[in-house]
Amino acid sequence: MITNYSRFLRDAGVLVLSLFAFVVSGACETTVGVIVPLSGGAADYGLAIRNSIELARERNPELFTDIRFEYEDATYDPRVALTAFQKLADSNHSDIIVTWGVSACKALAPVAEARKVPLIGICIDPETARGRRYVMRFMNTIDDYMQETVSHLRRSGIKKIVVLVSEHPYLAEMRAALDRTRTAELSIDYLDSIPPTEQDFRTHIRRIKQGTFDGVGVFLFVGQIATFFKQSKQLQLGIPTFGTNFCESASETSASEGAMNGSLFAGNIITPEFAALHQQRFGSESQLTFGVPAYAMAMTIGRLFNSQPAQSADDVMERLQGIGEQEVPLVGKFRYARDDHGGAHIEFPLTMKRIDGNRFEPVAK
Repeated sequence: MITNYSRFLRDAGVLVLSLFAFVVSGACETTVGVIVPLSGGAADYGLAIRNSIELARERNPELFTDIRFEYEDATYDPRVALTAFQKLADSNHSDIIVTWGVSACKALAPVAEARKVPLIGICIDPETARGRRYVMRFMNTIDDYMQETVSHLRRSGIKKIVVLVSEHPYLAEMRAALDRTRTAELSIDYLDSIPPTEQDFRTHIRRIKQGTFDGVGVFLFVGQIATFFKQSKQLQLGIPTFGTNFCESASETSASEGAMNGSLFAGNIITPEFAALHQQRFGSESQLTFGVPAYAMAMTIGRLFNSQPAQSADDVMERLQGIGEQEVPLVGKFRYARDDHGGAHIEFPLTMKRIDGNRFEPVAK
């Protein structure tokens, strides 16, 4: 009887210690939920972000021993993103949630703020973080990208442009930023209200040819860009073109069959070493404009929270907003900024890029 009782006490003690170890190990871990499109037409973007996070983990395992990343496929649908947010916040108890894209950031930012769940948006819309305590963007403002573009147009002597704009929140923000950053001598005509499913741009192209424009802005959605360029080549448009960082897509450049060659857009600086490693590991250099912030973000989280788990939402935000200027191998320097326009965000150096086949080459100033 005594022997059985002693065995019971011993087994109960082991169980209690095991449960304690489980609780302690969970408490010492920081969980990061990542909501990005991993399927559908915008999968290039989500995969670039996920792969860049995984590249950071693989190359720096010592920074991620106590950090777990969990991925949810948003399929570029803000309703799906909201469902994923609720799952990560309620069931998975994520300490930090990361998302990508203007639509997802707009949908999740007010919810994250109301629930005091730290949200990192890899997006360029300043509104999402403006005036919010628990939302931070790990990317430049949209105006930074357009300012880079406008400066290039000025240096190139381009003064009269026409811009095609699809009906899409991201592209609408791009148009608004272009209006805010334009110079006084830059004349802009807009061909807007183009449905995001439109695939016949020949009427628009003929109209452009009848004008006296010296530049064409291609603010079209994924799946439209290559089609526009192919039709422009067939109709011999022959006018310099520029676009958004939607153009930094291997699927678009491949589908265009070389018709996008020479077009320009503003994007993040990507080192040859980072591009080569990404290509070697994942077989793609597509959308690394978003891969660079994702890699830098993962490294920042690793530096801040590994072996020092998040204690609260306020603790998370205080650490993130106290990083100042950082430098990360492979992606270079970036810095924390906060202002009335962009809210809390990270600024990276930008450059104009020229499309050459499936490569995106920096343009010397």
